[in-house]
Amino acid sequence: MSKHRNIPKKDRLIVFGKYNGHCAYCGCEIAYKDMQVDHIESVYVNTDCKQIMNDSEMYCHENYMPTCRQCNFYKSTFDLGTFKKGLLK
Repeated sequence: MSKHRNIPKKDRLIVFGKYNGHCAYCGCEIAYKDMQVDHIESVYVNTDCKQIMNDSEMYCHENYMPTCRQCNFYKSTFDLGTFKKGLLK
């Protein structure tokens, strides 16, 4: 079963700054304390279904996006393309 790692504060601050305090998916403004960090490539899919990335790729800044709670919930384990198609509906 997949296990998420804790993301250190210094890394969370970098992720928060990627979109200047906004959700990467819907664009709403989010407070740092409310930000959730989404893995573009899902930890669950990568570790439990198919190994497409190694640990250093999975837990790097390039695979992290700042998100609001709602977008992180609805993206779930979808890949980014599938999630974006769902947003358009």
